[in-house]
Amino acid sequence: MSYMKFKDNSPEKVTLKFDQPKEGVNQFGKTQFTYGVEETILGDDVFSATEKLHGKIQELGVAKGDTIIITKVKKDDVNSGFAFFKVELPPNQLKKVTDVKNMDKGSKNFEKQFDKPLNSHELEIRVIKLEKNMDVLLKWYGEMTSGAGHKPGDDTLAQL
Repeated sequence: MSYMKFKDNSPEKVTLKFDQPKEGVNQFGKTQFTYGVEETILGDDVFSATEKLHGKIQELGVAKGDTIIITKVKKDDVNSGFAFFKVELPPNQLKKVTDVKNMDKGSKNFEKQFDKPLNSHELEIRVIKLEKNMDVLLKWYGEMTSGAGHKPGDDTLAQL
């Protein structure tokens, strides 16, 4: 068993050997997921995923035999220089909407993330994203209601 190490900004194509990864705890006490993959050209056949990377993989509803592309993105001007993972299906492998069996597994795992409390850093990131989304929505709302069809009370709604 040889572990893959993802290089910065280098997409890695992997094919899953199992429907679900093995769940465990790493040396820091954090949950980690070990995915078995078909052996790469370098002889690697497993990789470890954090809860966030695991969640992104599960969102795709993939299962044994499916191929995914994982990119460890690290740029100085993005995410304060911290690395994060991007997961996608290859262009020729679009997931069928009718493949409900695997999508259900993704949903169950998605719901599991709410069983654990968020740490303050994760919570802060979510709040910042929500604030940015609200700014965009409020700007859009302002453009849509500027004069035409403006009703009393709309301003109160926009402040919420």
